[in-house]
Amino acid sequence: MPLLASFVMTAWDLSMEAVWADIDHGWVWRDGGPYFGVPISNFFGWFLTAFVFYQLFAFCLREREIVPVRASHWLLAILFYALSALGNLLMIAPTSLRGDFVDATGKRWMISHILLTSHLVSIFLMIPLSLIAWFKISKQYE
Repeated sequence: MPLLASFVMTAWDLSMEAVWADIDHGWVWRDGGPYFGVPISNFFGWFLTAFVFYQLFAFCLREREIVPVRASHWLLAILFYALSALGNLLMIAPTSLRGDFVDATGKRWMISHILLTSHLVSIFLMIPLSLIAWFKISKQYE
């Protein structure tokens, strides 16, 4: 489960990292990277950090009795993740940002490509993951 949960969190970062760093100017990747100026090590870092936290949490819970919870407990988290994905689909570049972005290394990236990639990751990773989780939880609590 920690492995799967880490993948889900990394998919979320994959959809948003370049948008926040490049378009929103939230931070600067000094050495750039191949993913619209974002280094691949960022995604490995997200995956590893999430995995460590989820694995530690799993170790803490391994001796505890499983307490049943209502489906709404899980559905709210799934809904939040799905809404994040749908929110990505609504992103468009303001007129002042149309064109390209130059990262810290001087490489140019098309803002339309950054947004398209965010949309595709949302459509082909985040939304399917949300639907799979929703159906799994719904069937479990029928």
